Amino acid sequence: MDLIRREFATAPLSVENGWDEKYFSFNGQYGQCDTCMGEGKIKVKYTEGTLVECPDCKGKRYKKKILSVLYRDKRIDEILDMSVNEAIQFWNELGEVIDGVRSLQKVGLGYLKLGQGTPTLSGGEAARLKLAKELISKKSGNVLYLLDEPTTGLHFSDIENLLKLLDELIVSGNTVISIEHNKQFMEYCDWKIELGPGAGYDGGYVINQGGV
Repeated sequence: MDLIRREFATAPLSVENGWDEKYFSFNGQYGQCDTCMGEGKIKVKYTEGTLVECPDCKGKRYKKKILSVLYRDKRIDEILDMSVNEAIQFWNELGEVIDGVRSLQKVGLGYLKLGQGTPTLSGGEAARLKLAKELISKKSGNVLYLLDEPTTGLHFSDIENLLKLLDELIVSGNTVISIEHNKQFMEYCDWKIELGPGAGYDGGYVINQGGV
């Protein structure tokens, strides 16, 4: 998002008004909607936890003046509403932006919106998001990665992509340990440990282990 905000700050209207990168963050006072504070939603009075679309920004999170800035005919809120797959097509000329979102695509998160909040993610999605972040940071060697069913909800082709990325981490000298039930994933592992015989309190014993 830092790179995307930088691009919006170079738009003619931004330059004319002196709106730099901070104006295109919905977390800061300069650009966020004053009514919903950049949330896109507001709480309903006298109810507990009920949220409705912000009446001023219509869920777009930004001040109207910021929404008047266009980058390649798109507003900043329209960029946030793009899926990762759509963003890769849109930002194909900017390698810096693409490098970040492409790692999300590689771990099977191409359907997520750029502006999607982390509380809406499942456990498997959150694990893959963290993995994508590690891949971007390009850490290598002597790191132990613990994954909790990262294949949850993935198509078999996405699982293949995930396994290739895990290979990158292993080849770089790291170790990956994962809790999994997916057969496609387990066939790829070089060492398996089966816990059982049952679940919960009955599932804490090693009943079988071995290599490929």
